[in-house]
Amino acid sequence: MGVKSLEAEFNPINATYNPHLHIIVPDKATANILVHEWLTTWNKKYKKFTSPKAQDCKQVYNIGKALVEVIKYGTKIFTAKDVYDKANRKGDTIYAAAKYNIVKAMKGLRIFERFGFDLPEKPKEAEPAKVVTGHINWRYIPQYHDWVSEEHEAPLTGYTHPPALHNLLEYGIDMETQ
Repeated sequence: MGVKSLEAEFNPINATYNPHLHIIVPDKATANILVHEWLTTWNKKYKKFTSPKAQDCKQVYNIGKALVEVIKYGTKIFTAKDVYDKANRKGDTIYAAAKYNIVKAMKGLRIFERFGFDLPEKPKEAEPAKVVTGHINWRYIPQYHDWVSEEHEAPLTGYTHPPALHNLLEYGIDMETQ
């Protein structure tokens, strides 16, 4: 029994994709069996695509942190230009075409799921209807990067993005590489 998530990354240096699984199982013995079966199955046909060195098998000390790591995304939107130097995050780029390819390839697949157990069913309670009596109309103003009240001209969030985010969004989106 356990939980798994499917993730894919793009390597802009080699123009390749790296689909892989993150799996949490109850113990090291189960993890070792899974790794053995994985390598045995894939090495029959695709030996060059699997390696025991690439299988990161470690004990979970904080289940909450591990679950967040497993379920946080199916595809990373930010990619380091040099994927072999992950410590240097200054060259992060959004490879939009590659991201599209990953999302398209994963369409219809379960990105996150549990296996080997069923969760107990919770009784569904009907939500009481709520009547909205007052509302504010907002419109997005691009130069403010915020929604502004049409009545009071006050910003909704007051958020100011950091210069690094502005530079990434302005200059770090690659629409061609895939």
